[in-house]
Amino acid sequence: MMDILTNIKLIAKPKGISISKIERDLNFGTNSMYNWNRTNPSVDKVQAVANYLNVSLDEIVTGQPKFSTMVSDIFTQELIKEISGLDDIHKARISAYTQAQVEDQNRFNQPDTLAAHQADSNHHIDAKEAKKIANTLDDIIDKYEDKKK
Repeated sequence: MMDILTNIKLIAKPKGISISKIERDLNFGTNSMYNWNRTNPSVDKVQAVANYLNVSLDEIVTGQPKFSTMVSDIFTQELIKEISGLDDIHKARISAYTQAQVEDQNRFNQPDTLAAHQADSNHHIDAKEAKKIANTLDDIIDKYEDKKK
């Protein structure tokens, strides 16, 4: 198992963030994080760094992303591939649907996504349910596009 500072460096580097930037932005003392190899930092400070880097506390401590994060990343990559192959009309429809979702989430102050409905690993969407979801999405997109006119 690597130490916390090494894990932070490995997470921060691809994001183009240095340890000194983290220290400055979080109002930590200069070079204070380098002492984390010798002394245990407070949980509050480690959590602040995790929040700053947008990762879990587990990932900072263990160096391994949570399983749900890995699945989400894989799903996102696959989704991007699928969307990039669509024509402009379908890309615009997905964009409209996404915008409508964001507006609804902001209006009702609660996230409600298809992923949330699929969170139950024992629930499998069959062809009939998939068709119903697709029709519902089309209706939502159509209503959103009509509002924009």
